[in-house]
Amino acid sequence: MTLTSERETEAVMEPHHPHKKTIRGRIRAWAALVLSAAATMFFLLVLGPMGLETASLKPMADFIEENQINANAYYYTEVEEFAIAERHMRDHLALVPGGAH
Repeated sequence: MTLTSERETEAVMEPHHPHKKTIRGRIRAWAALVLSAAATMFFLLVLGPMGLETASLKPMADFIEENQINANAYYYTEVEEFAIAERHMRDHLALVPGGAH
């Protein structure tokens, strides 16, 4: 027979409240939220623009900018203009050194 302390018995009998947060838990939750937001902003403002300078993406980004193509509008719609723009972009990039293969 094992003897348990009064404190252990109370801990076992006390109902668990999953929504009850301690100060440390709240700080961790807020820290996780702030860290996630900071990581997202770092990707959008630093790593994303750096990616446009890579040898594989720069010719495409330059082509889109030079021809004033709204890539977001065409990419998410199934319209004939997108097919024409895509074919034109592929043909153009095939001729650019370091472009799409």
